[in-house]
Amino acid sequence: MEVSVLEARALGIRVNDPKLAKAALAAMSGSFAPPKDTDGFGAASFVDDVFLLKRVPSAPPDGRFDDVMGSLKGPCSLLQFRTAAELRPAKQLNSHANLGPFRFKGYAAAIIGGPQNADEASASREALLQGMPDSLLRSATGNSEAEAFFLRLLAEGQKKGFLEHHQDGNWILPIVSEVASMSKCSRAILFATGREMALVSYGMPSCLISVDGLCGDAERHAERERQRCFRGAFLFAGLPTPCPRELPLPAGMTVRSFPEDTALVLEKN
Repeated sequence: MEVSVLEARALGIRVNDPKLAKAALAAMSGSFAPPKDTDGFGAASFVDDVFLLKRVPSAPPDGRFDDVMGSLKGPCSLLQFRTAAELRPAKQLNSHANLGPFRFKGYAAAIIGGPQNADEASASREALLQGMPDSLLRSATGNSEAEAFFLRLLAEGQKKGFLEHHQDGNWILPIVSEVASMSKCSRAILFATGREMALVSYGMPSCLISVDGLCGDAERHAERERQRCFRGAFLFAGLPTPCPRELPLPAGMTVRSFPEDTALVLEKN
């Protein structure tokens, strides 16, 4: 089956063995890749109860997700890719600070889409930051509308007590819907707490690849057993076209395609 490679602008990863996540992505490289016109990317990985952030204002060297993964060590990670034609704020035009994902302590989000007009994006950012608690405002480092969207999600979660008294990830969906209603436009949001990961997409195709074991040819029995026990969920967001329901993937990998609007939460287990 011949299928063209789908270019995803954001990727959410939840795995039980971070060291094998790169191998899983390598096995998907015939089906998924970062956009060809990427000119910057960022990665957030959950380690020791906080998200560690890496931003690179240039294209990935080999144009593959497994290469971009690098040495990410956490069980929960987000990757985001900026394209050459993507709208960016006039201030700090090519600054690292405007590259997603964005993070605040144990929370992170990759947000793509949003207003595609500079004036509309600026007005949306101003509205999103209005009435923001100082503790969150001080964490803003860039001028993008996406960063303001992320901080507004945290502000609403904090106001409703979800950040202090965590129960499960279902609180994320209504808050994303509430904040997204402030500026109706195509957008995809991957929001992660380290325990859960949510995908909410408006008018942007996405898909979920579930991995139930890896096929490997390791010589040692212990390594083959480790590959067999690998479990992972890979959320590809911001696809240019809907993902086919069948892809040339190895045994143990299944596809769920979401052609347009989607709202789902992946729990820790």
